[in-house]
Amino acid sequence: MTRLWRRAAVFFLAIVILSGGLAVSAASPAQAAQEVILYGDDAYPPYSYLEEGIPSGVYVQILRAAFDRLPEYSLTIRMLPWRRSLKMLEQGEAVGLFPPYRRPEERPYIGAYSVPMATESLVVYCAADVARAVSGKTFPADYAGLTFGNNAGFRVGGPAFEAMQQAGMLTVNESAGTALNLKMLLAGRVQCYINDRLAIRVTLNRLGSDGDGVMETAVIREEPAYIGWSKPALETVDWLPELTRRLDAVLEAMQVDGSIDRIIGSYGG
Repeated sequence: MTRLWRRAAVFFLAIVILSGGLAVSAASPAQAAQEVILYGDDAYPPYSYLEEGIPSGVYVQILRAAFDRLPEYSLTIRMLPWRRSLKMLEQGEAVGLFPPYRRPEERPYIGAYSVPMATESLVVYCAADVARAVSGKTFPADYAGLTFGNNAGFRVGGPAFEAMQQAGMLTVNESAGTALNLKMLLAGRVQCYINDRLAIRVTLNRLGSDGDGVMETAVIREEPAYIGWSKPALETVDWLPELTRRLDAVLEAMQVDGSIDRIIGSYGG
């Protein structure tokens, strides 16, 4: 009787252990990848833009390649007008946005910046007749009286430029995106335009222009472009700080192994 009882007890214990293991297994499936939604400028070719409704551009490719190395995260990219994206970042409705320049005083709601994805060369392009007049002269002091096109929501001319604008010494006409600004420059509706050199060249080509009628007149500075992380989101989204650290490591590795240079090169950079 005792032997039968012992056998029954062992059998019962085995059933309990097996059932418990199955329960743990059922409750702990392979963890699903954490979805990450990043927002980008929808009108900043070749870096960030929509092409037939699909997110495209240098930074889009860099981010997709980076997240391919982070399989525990699932990347979704959404493209919106720049000002709207900045407002979402400020309100914590977006965790990350690309590609802001580092402007901590102007955008205190950006709590952290990624390592740079690339460095852009900010230049001035002017209509040919204006370009001849300012050739060899100082920017922005010798550009007084001119009308500049500017991508809405961007501040790229620098403090001296902005001081001249506030003093009424030059005019800034904001439009949505690089293509529209270049169309206005080619049509003579603005006289100069400031943007990244590669962005201007690629967009002129996309517009079917060989660049006749416009000329580069000044190099303002080099600007690294980042992913800006929302300060409110960093304080409330528990997985976000770890993602920012891991993504930085991947972007640094991509710089070292040449992956980023190859992506930029595919756009003519």
